[in-house]
Amino acid sequence: MALKSTEEFLELHESYKKQRGSIPTKEEFLIEIVKIYYDSTTKRDKKSSAKLVARNKERLKEYGFWKFIDEEELNRRLN
Repeated sequence: MALKSTEEFLELHESYKKQRGSIPTKEEFLIEIVKIYYDSTTKRDKKSSAKLVARNKERLKEYGFWKFIDEEELNRRLN
């Protein structure tokens, strides 16, 4: 994943985190899915988070968050 894209996502995550209410919006939920994907470290976590991202692919695309996912990396994690 491009460093610029990662930095852009982290800035977006921080701004949503500051605005967060008691009930998460759809956007906040999807951002947290991407954040979990970024933060995963163990092989098992990486595979689980990749599955979560893959299951929510259409929603991530709909809200414009798919641009933060490197599809090659996602496919590696899924295999």
